[in-house]
This record gives sequence, structure tokens and C-alpha cells, in this order.
Amino acid sequence: MYIPRLTIKILRKIGANRFLFKCLAPFAKARTEINEDIVATAQDRLATLRPVPSGTSMCENNIADNPKYNLQVIIPAYNVEKYIEDCVESVLNQETKYNYIVYIVNDGSTDTTRQILKKYENDSRVILIDQKNKGLSGARNTALKNINADYVAFVDSDDILDEGAIEALLSKAYELDADVVQGNFRRFKTDVKNYTTGSNLSESSETRPNDLMGFAWGKIYRNRLFSHLQFPEGYWYEDTMCNFLILPQCGKTATISKNVYYYRKANKFSITHQTRSNPKCIDSYYITQLVLKEQEQLGIRENDLTDKILNQIRYNTERAVRCLSKTELKYLFVLHCKLFEAYKTEASKNRDYAIIQEALETRRFALLMLFVILC
Repeated sequence: MYIPRLTIKILRKIGANRFLFKCLAPFAKARTEINEDIVATAQDRLATLRPVPSGTSMCENNIADNPKYNLQVIIPAYNVEKYIEDCVESVLNQETKYNYIVYIVNDGSTDTTRQILKKYENDSRVILIDQKNKGLSGARNTALKNINADYVAFVDSDDILDEGAIEALLSKAYELDADVVQGNFRRFKTDVKNYTTGSNLSESSETRPNDLMGFAWGKIYRNRLFSHLQFPEGYWYEDTMCNFLILPQCGKTATISKNVYYYRKANKFSITHQTRSNPKCIDSYYITQLVLKEQEQLGIRENDLTDKILNQIRYNTERAVRCLSKTELKYLFVLHCKLFEAYKTEASKNRDYAIIQEALETRRFALLMLFVILC
């Protein structure tokens, strides 16, 4: 059933989307047959659109025994001549009692990004690294190979670190001896003064790792978390690694109510904008498959893994709806059914996740699509 995107936006705005889903769900009865041959076909057909990347999250990084700095800030930079100076200056202009070093990795830029970065070559607070293009993961990983700080932070080169961010994040981290501290963020297009609300953490508090958001930025991480982990190269949605491999290995984590990060919405080169016409959206499934395998290799056990997988399948499907045909979406559904079957641990008690679980277990493709599109 086709529902125009504008109609969906209106339904969500007036709160009628869930009512419509409730009315239509009983009619989404058709079940998809799944067997070994169909699974193999699904894998082959999607691989012709987007071959499975070969990257891994597993690695060996060097962590200094006695770190020189409190924080190592990592900024990957590729063809961001419009934004890079604002980004770097927002980091270097932080007022804080803590010491920090900024790693800027020029990832084979072909515009004037490298010329702009030339002004920082002799800045003692900056380590500037040039490399052939390896993508966002490859740039981050280069800066992770040698960690000389207690904590690590990631700032994307088209975004801005808010004033006082380093002071606030590190103060909470040292106060609680926390593995990860996350702050609020805001979204903006051209001017940070005209922002929209991002996260809304109302109080500073200790929290569970699974309560933190899965993206890499807007947080600081204890250095040891990256002793044996990196961002898998060759994939889109590399931050999925943080949610499945980094956060589950944390002990104490915390959030602070202060805004620490401005996330730019208008960069046309961002993955969010490219997904609408690119089969690399399938990477969202591929990287889910990868990190679940690597969880097993690392011996990670999560009590609420079922909910986390269902939430990830929802994201994977939302991303795929933008770029895959109905037939291709059915192939993806087949692979999601098998993935969930292999890793589920219990029935979800969350209302939304329970619907996704029902769709997967009963093989009802239309039910999942209705839910993802409407809800």
C-alpha cells in the first residue's frame, strides 16, 4: 500500500498515524515464505546492489601507560572547506582547566580543506595528519592508533563543539570515574543561534549504558574502550559499533544537561542526505550483522539485546525504504527475519518493539512496512 510522504507527515503531526496503523494492521496478513534457498537468493540479490564490506571493528591500538592529556579530540576532515575552520576553532577556543590535544586527519581532501588546515601546522595543540582517502571510519581509526589521553572525543568536521563542552564533560567524568559521559546536542543549518532541539537531557546523572544514544559524537569515552576496537572501514553507519560494542563494555556512564554539541543538518554530503538514492543504505543491515558476530567474539552479553536488535532493524528498514524497491525490501526483510531468529533472547515488553518482533516471527512483511512507514 502506497501512502504519500506528505500524508504521513500530516498524520504524524496530528497524531493520527498510530490510529491508522491500528486500522490497517489486521489486513497485513500475508506471510513470506523463508527457506535456505530464499535466504541465499536474498543475500545474492542485495550483494549485487551493494557488496558486503570487509572491514572489522577488531584491532590493536596503543594506549599510553601515563597519558599526557586529559582529552584527545579527533576530527576527520574530507572536502569540508566551508565548515572546517569553524569546527576546529570551536574546539581550540574551549575554556577549561583540562589539557587536551586535537587530532585532525585530512582524509585525502581534493578541495581547499588542506590549505585551510595549514594555519594549524605549528599549533602545539594540534596534530595534523594527511592520508589517502579512507572514509570517515579510516580517518577516525588513524587518530585512534595512538591514544595519549584519559578520554577520547569525536567531532565531525561540519559540526561545532559548544562553549564549555570539554570542561563540563571531563568534570563529570572525573567526578564519577565514568567510562562515558554524554551531553545534550542541538541541530542547526547555517547559524547555531537558529537551532532546533536535539537531545533533551534534563538533569546530570548516572545512567545505564543502553540509555545513551548510539552515535559517536557528543560524548567522551575512556581510552581503554578503544584498546581493541575501531570503526569498521568500508561501511556506512559506522557508529553502530559504538552502540553494540563500546557501550555494552562500559561500567559507569553519565549524562549532563548542558548542551555540548551543535549538529549541522544542511551538509549535502552527509550520509543522511545521500541515503535517499544510494544502495549503500544496505550497509545498515551489513554492519548490524557484523557487530552482532563481533559481540560473540568479544564475549559481550546484554540483558536487553532483543530490544536493541529490534530497534536496529527498525532503523535499517527506515533507511532502506528511501532507496530500495519493494522486491529488494522483501529480500532485506528475509535477512532480518533470519538475523533476529539467530540472536533474539526473549520477548520484548516494549509496545513498538513487540510489533516489530511479531512481524519478524510471523513473517509478515507488510506489517513491518506499515509500522516503519506510519509509526
